[in-house]
Amino acid sequence: MNRYIDAVPVDAVGLDWTIDLAFARDELQKHKPVQGAAHIPLIERPKAMQVPSILQGESRTRLLQGIAIGAVASMVIGFSWGGWVTGGTADKIADERANTAVLAALTPICVEKFLQNSDAKANLAVLQKISSNWEQGQYLEKGGWATQPGATSPDYHLARACAEKLLQVKTPGQ
Repeated sequence: MNRYIDAVPVDAVGLDWTIDLAFARDELQKHKPVQGAAHIPLIERPKAMQVPSILQGESRTRLLQGIAIGAVASMVIGFSWGGWVTGGTADKIADERANTAVLAALTPICVEKFLQNSDAKANLAVLQKISSNWEQGQYLEKGGWATQPGATSPDYHLARACAEKLLQVKTPGQ
């Protein structure tokens, strides 16, 4: 049949259902284009991609287990030693640092307000006689020295920090 197709001046070969499809695909198409009836597919549909052996059966299970263990190990190491934190923890740390910075900036203002008062020496003597830092903070709150600029009420944390600094102050008579 191949010699016949080569000898006849045609552009394509038409086939019916009696021709072996493998023969038509493998032999005849080398010489001329081949067409068949609508119900005879000459070219086999490509098979679906074969799944690699690593993703099949026992290998697949081991691969997925390795991925899961690696993810858990990464998280444990990251949160333990890597310095990772959750969003809530990051917000908490940021708030603490901001409050510390505000206290550090406002404490000298509180100390100055206290020392510029006309009764500073007497007030300092009273403050030094108070034994607990909680009561010292209350004393500064009541005196109005621990009120932040622009605020209407005193800040307890500022009062305690201010009391701590004031107890370190040396007055000229000491």
